[in-house]
Amino acid sequence: MPKPFSTNRVKLSFGSRYGVSFVSRATSKARGILFSAVWSFATFTGAAVGQSSQPQTPAAPPAATSQTPAPANQPQAAPPSQTQNPGTAENQDPAWTFGLFYWLTVANPDLKGGAAAPDFETLDSIGKSKPAPEAELAIRVSSNDVIRVSVFQMQGRANSTTPVALDLFSTQLAANDFLRSQYTLSSGKASFEDLLYPFPGKGAKLRFKTLWEVQATRTNMRIDAPFDTSLQTSSNTTIFPSATGNRWVILPAFGLSMQYAASEHLHLELRGSGFGIPHHADTADAEGTIAYRIGHVEVVVGGRLYEWKTSPKNTEYVQGMITGGFAGLRWVGK
Repeated sequence: MPKPFSTNRVKLSFGSRYGVSFVSRATSKARGILFSAVWSFATFTGAAVGQSSQPQTPAAPPAATSQTPAPANQPQAAPPSQTQNPGTAENQDPAWTFGLFYWLTVANPDLKGGAAAPDFETLDSIGKSKPAPEAELAIRVSSNDVIRVSVFQMQGRANSTTPVALDLFSTQLAANDFLRSQYTLSSGKASFEDLLYPFPGKGAKLRFKTLWEVQATRTNMRIDAPFDTSLQTSSNTTIFPSATGNRWVILPAFGLSMQYAASEHLHLELRGSGFGIPHHADTADAEGTIAYRIGHVEVVVGGRLYEWKTSPKNTEYVQGMITGGFAGLRWVGK
């Protein structure tokens, strides 16, 4: 007997057929998506690992710039010439200098009786000195040598009374006569200055020089007794006694000079020279100067000492010492 038709069976059959098919398709699709994701991740990971494991190629160094060597016979540019100012520390001796100075002298020389005097012929303090003008010319003859010539003239006068009778330059002066004395001293010096140390001296701030000199000094004197009327001429004209004479000293001199260039503009110098023989004539000269240069002109200040004595072998001789400060201007040539 045939079985009756059941709706539930149809539903179950329909659900079993189509449900299983749906589930199967869903499962296959999910599996495909998962496989694709796994493959993509593996591919990306492998590519990253491969890229990191490959050695990095270092950057190529920049190409060296080719330089063409200069020809061997190409003339080199001459260094710029440096013009030296006259008298700098590199060359303290300019080509020439000319100076004018004013010396505030302090002196009062004596007229003394010498070995040949037959009687008393001494008159001390023949006159206080007045300021003395001085001129100087220096010429550079080589890189280490200079010739320098200087002259000065000094005058003085005094009033005195002689305590005893005098015989001056063969003129008789009575005791207690009023005397009026005056004198003129003229002096000149020629000096050869030779560099001693360092040698050569170019570039040295401190230098020493030897001095080879000739010093000459003349003292011209006149002593009057204006109130003495004891003398008369052949025409019965009354005159007063007047004694006149001069004495010379000419000697070689040797010395040393020290020069220091504190800067291009400021120079200092010490120098001294002299010569003498005991019981004979002698001479000595020493000075110190500070010079400040402005362009081609130097302002010079300093102090000086000069001593001289004529030969005591004469009937009369002169002896004295001059001291004092001085100032002046010096023109400097290139």
